[in-house]
Order: sequence, then structure tokens, then C-alpha cells
Amino acid sequence: MRILIIGIGSVGGFLGFNLVKAGQNVTFLVREQRKSEIDEKGITIIHNGRTENVRVNTLSSITENDRFDMVFISVRNGDLESLKESLIMLRNTGSKFISLLNGIRHIDCLIPLVGLNNLIGGSASMETRRDDNGNIIFISQEPTITIGSESPNNVAIIRELKLILQKAGFKVIVKETTYQSVWEKYLFNLACNMTAVFSSTVKEIRQNRYALASVINLVNEAFSLSRKIGVGLGDESKDSAISNFLNMRDDFKSLMAEDIMNDKNNESDYLFGYLAKLCENNGKNCPTINVSYAILELRSRKGSPSQALPKK
Repeated sequence: MRILIIGIGSVGGFLGFNLVKAGQNVTFLVREQRKSEIDEKGITIIHNGRTENVRVNTLSSITENDRFDMVFISVRNGDLESLKESLIMLRNTGSKFISLLNGIRHIDCLIPLVGLNNLIGGSASMETRRDDNGNIIFISQEPTITIGSESPNNVAIIRELKLILQKAGFKVIVKETTYQSVWEKYLFNLACNMTAVFSSTVKEIRQNRYALASVINLVNEAFSLSRKIGVGLGDESKDSAISNFLNMRDDFKSLMAEDIMNDKNNESDYLFGYLAKLCENNGKNCPTINVSYAILELRSRKGSPSQALPKK
């Protein structure tokens, strides 16, 4: 399988690193200014004090002659707009796509570009960070990728993809639909980003019963919304999101919390704002979601512009 990974941040880089080590044919699409650096230095992973490096193939642009079986999209939500032309060209050559972005907004944005039948919903659950030298620090112990698709034409490629990812060291969960594959992670992601709302660690939230109740209320509201719009998650998805959050390491803070603290652009609008709009458009009363989003917007000095819901 010919694999393209768009983005070489902590998640995309970690994914590609392990696929290359497993013998897969992997190419990264990176910005021009980073291409020479990656070509020279490759990707370096640090885990439990151990450092490993691999060299990788890179492209700085997509042409009509480029052919890939599977395209992993691993960028920030704000970068999708600049990728439209490349994604359309890849779709026209027969590529299938997996998006590993946070949240759910990106699915609605990608469907018009690549087609629902070409989109295999995906989410990545792993704690990774990049240090000041560009190395990827892997923290969590069991990196997990969840995939799913509505199209029966994707059954074979999902089966092949599962084997490839498992051989590369990932736990793989297969869901029935694209939206199920992203919503389950979304519930957990929302819970984790309450560390940004409260500017507190997981331990501090656990120790404050009002903060902890807010996390639980947030997940319950988002889960109730998912049921209303027909995502089809079971109660175990909600319970798992809360349980996994409670079991996070004591000093955990989300990347969004770090971005806000460091006065950087963050994804509060894509994660919480889009959800607040979904609640409003579907007649759901979601006070915890609304208040959390308001706090994040007020704390963010550099927020991304508000995104309207796509027209159906």
C-alpha cells in the first residue's frame, strides 16, 4: 500500500515513523520550508529515554502524477482550507482518506472534497508532543487508531489497513460508520480539554467536585447530542470517555491548554464552538458546552475565526 501522510507534527510524525519501521511505503506532504530539514534529519522519536530515528520520503506539493492508495490527514483544523486543491487531485487519482484531526467539524468539510465513499473516518488516541528541537516525545503506552466507513466498498481496504497498523504497533478499533469513529474520540477529547477551560491539571479537576461534575456534564451533553443526530454510539462510549479522563496522569494538560497559556492559536472554536452551534441548530440545551466555549473564547487572545455550520 502506498501511503501519504499530510502533516508531520507529533501525531502524523509518530504514525509515519512506526509505519516506516514496519516496512511500509510512506511519503510525507510537508511545507516547503520544512522539507529540506526533514530530508536531512528524518524523524526522531523519544520514549522512556530511548531515542530512535528514521529517514523518510517527502513532498512539498501534489501533482496530477502522484498516486497513493491511502492518505492520512494529520494537520490542525485551520490548515484544511489550504489543502483543498491537493485533496481533490488525490481523490481524482483514486485515493482513500483518513482524517486524524481533532473534533468533528473536519468530516463535514472533507465530504464535499473527497466524497463520503472515499472517506474512512479516523481518530488517533495517543499522547505525543514535539520538543524545541523538533523531536517527537511519545508519552502514552498504547497508541490507538479508530477507523470506520459507511461504504461497503471499503471493507477490504479497512481490513488491510487494520493489519498494517497493527504490525506497526497500533491498537486498531473498527466502527460501523465514519461518524462513530470520530465521535467516540471526540467525547474523550472534550473531557481532556476541560483542563484548558479550568487552566488546571487532571488531578486538580478530580479534586474539585464542581469541576469534575462539569466534565461529566459536558460529556453527557455531547453524548446526548450525538444520539439526537443519529451517530449511534452506545452508553459505553460515554462511560469510557469519562473513565479514561479520570485515569489520565495527574499532571496532564491538553495541547489546547498549553496553546492558550503560551498565547498561541488554538482549536477552541473547532472543538467547542462547532459543537455549541450543533446544539443550537438541533434544539438542544447544552449549558456546560456553551459556558465552556465562552470561557475558552474569552481566555484566547488569538482564537481562530468563528466557523459557520456547513449547509446541508
